[in-house]
Amino acid sequence: MNTFSPSREIRKIRYEWKTGGPVVTKAIIALCIIVWVVEELAWLFNQNMLMWLENYFAFIPAMTTSAPWNALTSMFMHAAGTDFWHIVCNMISLWFIGPALERVYGHWQYLALYLTCGLGGDAGLMTYARCVNTVPAWLSSSWGASGAIFGLMGSLLVIYKQSKMDMTQLIIVAVMNLAMPLFVPNVAWQAHVGGLLTGMAATALMSGRLPFMRAMNYVKRVAVSVVALLVVVLVVFVVCNGTSSIPRLVSSLSF
Repeated sequence: MNTFSPSREIRKIRYEWKTGGPVVTKAIIALCIIVWVVEELAWLFNQNMLMWLENYFAFIPAMTTSAPWNALTSMFMHAAGTDFWHIVCNMISLWFIGPALERVYGHWQYLALYLTCGLGGDAGLMTYARCVNTVPAWLSSSWGASGAIFGLMGSLLVIYKQSKMDMTQLIIVAVMNLAMPLFVPNVAWQAHVGGLLTGMAATALMSGRLPFMRAMNYVKRVAVSVVALLVVVLVVFVVCNGTSSIPRLVSSLSF
């Protein structure tokens, strides 16, 4: 019978890192599950704690100025309670999509893509809140890895397109997921669209097909692509917040 050995596990992780194994994907899944367990415990034993977690770590468009960290923390949270499908579906989707992309991009580049796509999903929610410009839209809470996962799906679409591979199945899966809000309530489709577009844009830039990117090596292309998209996300946040009075009103009442 094998016993748990920290040193053996560390050697295994090092080996997977060197051979292109899904180290980052596993770490993201593990983190999401740990956070979800904390949420479940709060739901079972301390509803005030759960409310605090949702208010300060879920993504709320009106709170991006006073609590900017929620743009990142929200992508590792999932619905608490009896709604198990949220984390189960997201983690299964990530496991099917993530490892292949992690091997293609490399560990750090893949992590940068994942986080950027998640922030792109937040930008989609911000854009919707500004376009509708109602208090419920600005105060709606959202959480989950869906925006980042849709970004990975968008990345695969671009890779398939550039490699002239059959995209039929992937397009069907993407459309089915985008149509989910028609059948499942309380799905943040805005984050799905934002993440999908961000993933497609990131991969199009990183591929080096654009003339001004061709002279750069792969690492530089990734860095330039990520920085450019982060600037776009930041501009979206600033413009949406700055052109509506609702976020300022909410911040003044909350703090």
